Amino acid sequence: MDALVKLVLERLEKRMTSTVTFIVTECNTYDEHILLQNQLISFTGVDYGHIRELMSDTLVPWVVCLHRALAYDCEVTIRLVVPVTSLMSPTVILDWPIKFLDKSGRTIYACHQAWITASFVRSCESQSIIVIYRGQRFTMVARDEIERLGITIIEGNEKYASR
Repeated sequence: MDALVKLVLERLEKRMTSTVTFIVTECNTYDEHILLQNQLISFTGVDYGHIRELMSDTLVPWVVCLHRALAYDCEVTIRLVVPVTSLMSPTVILDWPIKFLDKSGRTIYACHQAWITASFVRSCESQSIIVIYRGQRFTMVARDEIERLGITIIEGNEKYASR
């Protein structure tokens, strides 16, 4: 019995550091077995059409795989192949427990608050991107932090509505 427990623990430890990358434009099927062997799942080749599929929860193969990955407690990253523009929705960033990266590998953030504070900005990585709703504002100290950290601000098309 101890050998079985040891084997299971070894596989779980290996899974925690194993990564797999899916290229959304090239894959039509996803092997569920891969999710059992890899904790870190990355989807690349994502454009705004794919983001719309994710937001509308369209059951295309890559979105189904993403749902399964989250159900298997995987850490999911989405890497865009397009520049972050006003087409990027803060809602998708806030609603999904996923790490979003731009095509250069910079992390993309969003915030629920009408006034974005310096403490939120400090929680973002240096040289990252914050996508905001129309109508969201930054405190003066937050603006200073944005400049200090070299963060890019992109205003999305969605209007801010308090949550």
